[in-house]
Amino acid sequence: MKIGIVTTMNALSWAGSEELWYGAAQELLDAGHDVCVYYPAVRGWAPQLAALRDRGAKVQGFGWRSAFLTALTGHLGKRIRKLPVAHPIPHSNAWRSMDLVLVSQGGCVDGQPWLELLGRRGVPYVVLCQANMESVWPDDQTAERLRRYFGSARAALFVSGENERLFRVQTAYDAQNTDVVWNPLQPSTPHESLPWPAEDGTWRMAVVGRIEPFAKGQDLLIDVLDRPEWRARNLELTIYGRGPWEATARVLIERRGLSNIRFGGFASPTEVWRRHHILALPSRHEGMSLAMLEAMWLGRPVVATAVAGALSEIREGCNGFLSRAATVDCWGEAMETAWAQRDRWFDMGQSAADLIRKRMPADPKKALAERLVSSL
Repeated sequence: MKIGIVTTMNALSWAGSEELWYGAAQELLDAGHDVCVYYPAVRGWAPQLAALRDRGAKVQGFGWRSAFLTALTGHLGKRIRKLPVAHPIPHSNAWRSMDLVLVSQGGCVDGQPWLELLGRRGVPYVVLCQANMESVWPDDQTAERLRRYFGSARAALFVSGENERLFRVQTAYDAQNTDVVWNPLQPSTPHESLPWPAEDGTWRMAVVGRIEPFAKGQDLLIDVLDRPEWRARNLELTIYGRGPWEATARVLIERRGLSNIRFGGFASPTEVWRRHHILALPSRHEGMSLAMLEAMWLGRPVVATAVAGALSEIREGCNGFLSRAATVDCWGEAMETAWAQRDRWFDMGQSAADLIRKRMPADPKKALAERLVSSL
């Protein structure tokens, strides 16, 4: 089979939410299928794309390296072709000959240009939504298009049941072609839980993800730890990752004199969790966070905003804690609850590791690859 994979993620050269389609592409190549990957040229090249190319996949950019030029030509294509959405500007027509195309979206709306194009050409496709959010609510015209795009898909896949529920409300969607799939762990994640960090009187919390408060909410933790009671506590926070707000976050932390917050850059799950006791996930919206899955898998509890995958995987007081909303006051309450039970974090981490091993499928990447093949 000839299978195309479109990723719409364009903010970074690579995002954790792409591990699922990336792993499925590898499985498909191993099974002898032809794979062609389309990625937004504006984001640049990534080692993972090179790895797929070296294994025999065709890898092509769409749009241009310039965001302005991509937007301009996309809207010109919309007007010329009388499309309801911008034209994605693929650089070849190879996608027309695909037996099936997977459109992997960061949310639920960003794949519309490709879904319109595929539908018009009659190319079968599957939609994969890696997140959803209440802060981006479709209007009537968008909701109508999404009902049409998703309803014409061989399958509409979500990484959390809460994301699917929200999508159905946002769009009045009632088709029965939806399903929930799991994100995988990073390949570098150890098979077994990690030993608990050595006790030295300091408790260490990590927040892992791109530094982008619109989605990941790092600002909430900065505000909470700026409170007098937290300045006096022996808790350290490490912010792992990179992103468009990193420089601003550094300035903010320095100006507030928050010496208990540091930056860790990119690090493997082992590097993070051999030193830290608990994960903070202050997301304003999510899918099924890989950072959460990895922390739980390696035996660490999680304090998270009650959105998306956290709602299904975090059991309050058992394997973690939930903040009722992504606000400073709600996060302050959740942090106080977690801090009061810090002597239980080890036991809660063990519960997290036990639960996630019971919940996760053996190989989410292989499961998606098989799902794609069976969609035809």
